[in-house]
Amino acid sequence: MRHLFGDDNAEDDCLLSECFLDRRSYKIPKPIITGRWGTGKTASIIAQCATLAELLKRHGAEGAWYMDEHSFDIKEIIELKKLFSEDRYDLEVALQGLWKAEIIRALVIQLGALYPYYGKPQGIHWKFIVGLSRVDRVKLPIWKSIKLAVDLITSSSVDLNKADELKNDFSAIFSDKTYDLVVKCISEISPDKELPKLAIEPIETPNSPLEAQSGIAQLTISALLNTYKAFFTSQKIANGEVYITIPWHRYRKKDLNFPQKAASHIKKMRWDEDDLRKFINKRIEYEFKVYGRRFKGKHIDPWNTLFEPSIKNDHCHVTYPENSFRYVLRHTHHRSRDIQRLTRKVIETAVEKHDLEFEDVLVGRGGWKVPETTVREAIRNESTILYEERVIEGSRRYPLLEDIVDSLYGLKVPFEYNDLKARLAGVNIDPDEAISILWDCGLLGVEITPKNEQHAVSLRSSLGTEYQRNYEVQGKNKVSRWYFFEHNYDGDPKQLMRRYQTCEETSAMYVFHAICFDKMMLDVTRICPIGV
Repeated sequence: MRHLFGDDNAEDDCLLSECFLDRRSYKIPKPIITGRWGTGKTASIIAQCATLAELLKRHGAEGAWYMDEHSFDIKEIIELKKLFSEDRYDLEVALQGLWKAEIIRALVIQLGALYPYYGKPQGIHWKFIVGLSRVDRVKLPIWKSIKLAVDLITSSSVDLNKADELKNDFSAIFSDKTYDLVVKCISEISPDKELPKLAIEPIETPNSPLEAQSGIAQLTISALLNTYKAFFTSQKIANGEVYITIPWHRYRKKDLNFPQKAASHIKKMRWDEDDLRKFINKRIEYEFKVYGRRFKGKHIDPWNTLFEPSIKNDHCHVTYPENSFRYVLRHTHHRSRDIQRLTRKVIETAVEKHDLEFEDVLVGRGGWKVPETTVREAIRNESTILYEERVIEGSRRYPLLEDIVDSLYGLKVPFEYNDLKARLAGVNIDPDEAISILWDCGLLGVEITPKNEQHAVSLRSSLGTEYQRNYEVQGKNKVSRWYFFEHNYDGDPKQLMRRYQTCEETSAMYVFHAICFDKMMLDVTRICPIGV
């Protein structure tokens, strides 16, 4: 069954290619991508490897460009952990050796499959690599044979690197000589041909069997990154590429061998409002075509064609008309999956609540648009699910998170440091640590308020206008606020508070993200909508 607006998971998304958004951030590609759940990490590497993926499929090696958690045998991983239970260093060395061999194996498979495409180049090195690619055991992930692999890596009786000749069998994958031959083959590929590429996603989010193995998941990721830096940067493999995606809670610079050299290889996956609107508009327009809705004109906005352009916020004392896209957006963490899911949920709610067919809603017969009451109901219901997912996501890195949020139910929002401190005193949790955890998990933000319009002008020059929100009715009751969360600000929230809390022109307070309001039963101000 096809999902409206595409599948949430990029690997199953039939609209990924047709609706792919070539964002500005893709203009500077980097091989290691880190980011939160649903920010498009997988989609970006699928796009980078699309041409190669099609080539490999045509040459009988479908999927040889991609490696994910399904390549692992969790039982074998557990046994590996037991084998090195007394020595963490030896375990790290073994994991790095396994990753090196596995990446070599994948590149051997690609070179062997694409040998005809590369024009059947000659040489002993090519002959050896092509022959090795046809060995049955080499076709299977090393993670399925960890015990044998570790024996080959650690056995003192077999020194593969000192052997005069390489054996054309599984053991050759573990030799430095095979690595050298792979690099030599890649270096001889014509520039007009597609070079080998490998995409690795070692942790599947949000559901990961590897995550459940305490003490081994982080080591596995760190070993992969250290192996990449030592052997598989583009310069070291003759402009071949290895792409790696890492969930935010598993990228830890302190665990790397050369943390100071990591920054040039790493990109954090983020979205802004303009790109998110373009992303969902492409998918709305696709559904219009599927259901036969006439849609023409560059200046016609698909979102405003499907939804009313504004929504009256029924929570505030003044029913400010809020931009409908921004209303939905502030219930997200600026992630593509969030906006995709919430838009789908709104349409599904409209179908159910108004007893319509999907075609009726998407075609908009008689000028019908999804009513604002339906949008509010759908977002309220789905926000509870998003909140639960964010707590699960955050708890992967911060086990203390659940205790923190349980202590803050019913808190007045906005709030000050002392309000938080008083709530946490009974559970013996440091408020500064709690602020850092809540911020990093996307649940806590900072609200900055100018004391008058003149001060607002001053703030615009220092903070910009992207995260400023103005609310007014017929030019009156104007309220101006700036909101910052982890997804739109890279700095420290405590420093942000210190800077604007003590300023004569502004006040600053802490707020919770909009998805927390109902689930945490918060006492939320009715002055204006909170969030961006």
